[in-house]
Amino acid sequence: MSISQQEFNNFKKLIQEKSAIVLDPGKEYLIENRLTPLAKEVGLDSLTELFQKIKSNTELLAKVVDAITTNETLFFRDQHPFETLKKIILPNLIKAREDKKELNIWSSACSAGQEAYSIAIILKENFPQLSNWKVKILCTDISHAMLERVKSGVFSQLEVNRGMPVTLLVKYFRQKGTDWVVSDALKEMLEVRYLNLAAVWPALCQMDLIFLRNVLIYFDLKAKEEILQKIQKNLCPDGCLFLGSTESMLTVNSSFKAVKYDRTVIYTK
Repeated sequence: MSISQQEFNNFKKLIQEKSAIVLDPGKEYLIENRLTPLAKEVGLDSLTELFQKIKSNTELLAKVVDAITTNETLFFRDQHPFETLKKIILPNLIKAREDKKELNIWSSACSAGQEAYSIAIILKENFPQLSNWKVKILCTDISHAMLERVKSGVFSQLEVNRGMPVTLLVKYFRQKGTDWVVSDALKEMLEVRYLNLAAVWPALCQMDLIFLRNVLIYFDLKAKEEILQKIQKNLCPDGCLFLGSTESMLTVNSSFKAVKYDRTVIYTK
């Protein structure tokens, strides 16, 4: 199904209203490629029909947002932030939380869960003292399909080949046919919840670590400002925020301070 300029403008406006995701001119192909299969799946002959139908069908609207959302990620993405997490950030936080024995980590826009499971493996591999702690990794995303994948913990051979060392793969996954399934020990560390970063947030506990990596690039300035204001409220006074390697917030929110460790930049209040 080809997409007209009017159809593109209609979907662009609706998607920005519902998710704050900005589709720049030139992204017509993205809507055409991702929504055409959905339109055919529900028996529609055009993207205009799909647009009309989602106005009164919230379930179909959610599928449209799912289809448009970019879910590109991999295990231990960029590597160096996870090295900094292991060698500096977590040791400092664990020392500061010795009395409380509780650690709360948030993987926002978690996609299929590669980031959250990477964090869980670092905790299991390097910090045995946490065995009697209350440790929770909150996984949130706007995509219901991705959240179901996080819960299942099932990854293809191609997905585990992207970043997962073989030694950790055989230790924390079991093979099922051509797929790999995460161990229950890692799954138990995760709490999976729906959250639209651009909408009203549910009540969250104060977070020691927040991962918001490679997410802000999809939002306009106003949405970025609002999201970072809410992040600030939900981050512990001595907590840390991780952004993507190409992202910066200093021109968006001056309430955070950038701290550089080798190749990794983190943000504190």
